[in-house]
Amino acid sequence: MTKPMNPLLKPENRKEFIQQAMKAMSDRQEEVIAQADKIIGDVVRFEENIHQKFVSYIAHH
Repeated sequence: MTKPMNPLLKPENRKEFIQQAMKAMSDRQEEVIAQADKIIGDVVRFEENIHQKFVSYIAHH
């Protein structure tokens, strides 16, 4: 008695499975990059704002 092979291991299913997995990873990577860009942008704006306040404070004291 043999155990049935997992459908993902069958040669005819591997290509589609790999393509789906690659697309899922690519989609997730794009989401993470978009989140990082937003966070980094916020940090840059925050640092510029603090720098301007610091310079303004120093100039007036």
